[in-house]
Amino acid sequence: MTELEALKERVRILEQRSRRLRNVGIGLALSVIASFAFAQQRQPRTAIPDVIEAKRFVLKDNKGAVRAELALNTFGDVGPSLWFYGAQAK
Repeated sequence: MTELEALKERVRILEQRSRRLRNVGIGLALSVIASFAFAQQRQPRTAIPDVIEAKRFVLKDNKGAVRAELALNTFGDVGPSLWFYGAQAK
């Protein structure tokens, strides 16, 4: 192998390493940019509200069965009522 061929081989190896390093740098830059973009899209955590308003609150178990209910009594002007239901109710 002549000196010129050895130099050509060294240049080829250096160019190959340079391309690889450039590709890694581009991939890293794109990853950082994508991370920032995804971080900006996340919804901010909402603060706990001071007041929760509803006409009726229903408490359900893991199977979806209604176990308790808090609502205004519809049988006149009695005020709020709390009803508890057994496992077989509703």
